[in-house]
Amino acid sequence: MSCTTATTPIYPSVRLVPKEGVLLSSKGVMEELGSTLQCGICLDYIENNRECLKCNALFCYSCLAQWVKEYKNCPKCRVAVSSLEEGFVFNSVVNRLVNNLEVKCPNAERGCSDQVVKRCNYWNHVEKECKGRKVQCPNFKFGCNFDGTALDLETHLANDCLFEKEIVKNYIATFAGDHSNYVKVNELLSADNLQLQRDIEAVTRKLDITTQELQSQKEQNVQLVKQKEALLQQVQQMKEQLLQQEKILQQQQMQIQQLMIPSQGMQPMNNDFKEFLPPPPPYSPSPNLSYMQPPPMVVLPPRKFRFYGKTVWTKFQGKPTNTEVNGWEAVLEVDDSITVGDNVKGSSRAGNVEKKFSGFIRNGVMEVSVDWSDGRRAKYFANNVDLISGAPIRLAFVIVAVGKQGGAVGDEGFNVGTVEQLI
Repeated sequence: MSCTTATTPIYPSVRLVPKEGVLLSSKGVMEELGSTLQCGICLDYIENNRECLKCNALFCYSCLAQWVKEYKNCPKCRVAVSSLEEGFVFNSVVNRLVNNLEVKCPNAERGCSDQVVKRCNYWNHVEKECKGRKVQCPNFKFGCNFDGTALDLETHLANDCLFEKEIVKNYIATFAGDHSNYVKVNELLSADNLQLQRDIEAVTRKLDITTQELQSQKEQNVQLVKQKEALLQQVQQMKEQLLQQEKILQQQQMQIQQLMIPSQGMQPMNNDFKEFLPPPPPYSPSPNLSYMQPPPMVVLPPRKFRFYGKTVWTKFQGKPTNTEVNGWEAVLEVDDSITVGDNVKGSSRAGNVEKKFSGFIRNGVMEVSVDWSDGRRAKYFANNVDLISGAPIRLAFVIVAVGKQGGAVGDEGFNVGTVEQLI
């Protein structure tokens, strides 16, 4: 089937000028030219023509592009082509003939002043220049409901449009200015809100991290407190064991002393045989048993020692710290003849406050309590204490009672200093 004799278009053209708009005089030209100016595909006037190099058939560019894309040949002679550029060219003569056709404006009856236009200017005239085209009032966005032709719009704006009145225009201009300011302020506020939102998110993230760190530190502190309590219990148990061992040692020493005292003679177990036994000889210690005699006990007088140095607080008023205080001093009297219980005592005064010391120093272990006259009380502990060598000493302490000076039970630290013997 030949495309030139088709009664219906295969591909509809785009923005074609309606056939009924062509004037009779132009139709006469069409009759003379026959199908020369007619697209062989859409059967309408050719738009942006392309001519086949083999059969000289004419087609619209858009129609031919779709055909070649699908069938890869000429719609009339069927010569094979791979693209439009391969088998088709633009015909400028045909283009001038088509564009110079005179076309009747569709708005001629609604007041169009140019009722006949060139076909090449058809759409520009209908959409932009024609006085008979349908238009809206430019004030429709403010509420004007005018709907008429461009020719009627001139009269409407001059006489009827409320929004063209001077007072209304001034009001609209003022409102538009205010609205513009409101828009700018709103944009600034939106930007500020966005920045504030970002700042809040950043602070929230930091708070979350800080909370996690504090929780971790709290858990570590709880573990340290538990470890400390366990160590204190171990120390207390060791002290009790040491006291028990000292008691046992004292009992053993007493038993040894009793065993080393010689008897005054052998006496029979049964008094019934007393008359048959000779009288016992007078007691005379054997020379070869002299090594069993206990050595004479030498009792040393109490000694006085001066402790002095500085105090380092590691916990004060319930909070961790690392505070040093100089000027710590204490004079203690140690009685080595006391083998069980307290063998340390002493006292000192600082202003109106008096301190009393009591405890023991034995086998390198020192445990001394300090009682202040204002109600405070502390416990001092130390191991490997050597009072004679003058080596530096370190005494750990913990507050067990508070007085008028404040502080908190459980505050702790240590004293670092030197020991010197006074007498």
